[in-house]
Amino acid sequence: MNLLFTHFRRQDNLNLLTASGITRMLSACVVLAVLWTVIHWASLLP
Repeated sequence: MNLLFTHFRRQDNLNLLTASGITRMLSACVVLAVLWTVIHWASLLP
């Protein structure tokens, strides 16, 4: 029983890690997209 509990607890930690990794990757993509858009519009301006 105790082993099962620790196993599930470890699974939760892994899930949290992957979730935070995905959110970090998404936020990085958003920042890159915003930067690219700003640079693109700046180059379009006369």
